[in-house]
Amino acid sequence: DDDDDENGDNDNDDDDDHHHNDDDEQDRHALVELNAREDTALDRKPILVTLDLDKSAQANIRQLYEARRAAAAKHERTEKATAQALRSAERHAQASMANVQIKAEVTALRKRHWFEKFHWFVSSDGIIVVAGKEAQQNEQLVRRYLRKDDVFVHGDMHGAATCVVRWPSSLPATEPIPPATIDQAGAFAACHSSAWAAKIVHGSWWVHADQVSKQAPAGEFLSTGGFMIRG
Repeated sequence: DDDDDENGDNDNDDDDDHHHNDDDEQDRHALVELNAREDTALDRKPILVTLDLDKSAQANIRQLYEARRAAAAKHERTEKATAQALRSAERHAQASMANVQIKAEVTALRKRHWFEKFHWFVSSDGIIVVAGKEAQQNEQLVRRYLRKDDVFVHGDMHGAATCVVRWPSSLPATEPIPPATIDQAGAFAACHSSAWAAKIVHGSWWVHADQVSKQAPAGEFLSTGGFMIRG
């Protein structure tokens, strides 16, 4: 019996030691938590608050708490409104994209006419008038595009543009090019000359295509863009 009592006492001592160890462990956790809170509190930046000296400390604390709660509620409402606006905008964008129909338009490239690389216009009689932009084009215009029924127009001064009035196929062969078109071509040739830029008044002249030649008299030389007029 004495042995049993002794064993019982030993068991009680072990239970007490176990409880003491648990208490010590909880105390250590509590101390660590308190230290962590103190460190966190020290790391926080101080906040400046306005106190009403006519009110008690509790009244001031209550006022600050209510202000904080109102600010938190306002922030929550703002976040909800922002999220709702974003969802609405997303739905609107998706609906708009669903209604958009993409149409591919294929435009055939227009074939460029030969005279579009020169200065050109269509006269009041519907006749094409073409002028060279520089000496090389003047040469090309006469050599390649001047036909036997066309009219050659030139400003009455050196350096003027060579101008060709194209005889239209719709015009009868016996009918000459209308004088209005030739007048317009003369003004066109004058406008594209060095005299126009210098504000010098000068006239223009015209001849038939068969009067224009690139053959210079014996002993003479025709430069690029230069022509002999015969007759």
